[in-house]
Amino acid sequence: MASSPEQHMQTEFLPKNQPWNLRPGGYFILHDYFGWYDNEGRNNFPVKKVIDELIDEGIFQHMLIDTGYQSFVVFRNFDITIENYSG
Repeated sequence: MASSPEQHMQTEFLPKNQPWNLRPGGYFILHDYFGWYDNEGRNNFPVKKVIDELIDEGIFQHMLIDTGYQSFVVFRNFDITIENYSG
């Protein structure tokens, strides 16, 4: 069964590993980017590793907020109807 142009547009530009339950333009937040450090001063917090992987993949826009106590990374799912609009 052939897909409609709308269905094709919705999936053509989206990475395969994108969480499909996050709608275009939607946000999610991961916290505690600055977790725990080992004796050599490296941040080995698992949340930081996930955040760094998501940033490296370039799937989401992101912003780090460091309050001096808590740290948050806000991710935004690209809205292909806005960011990739060329009409």
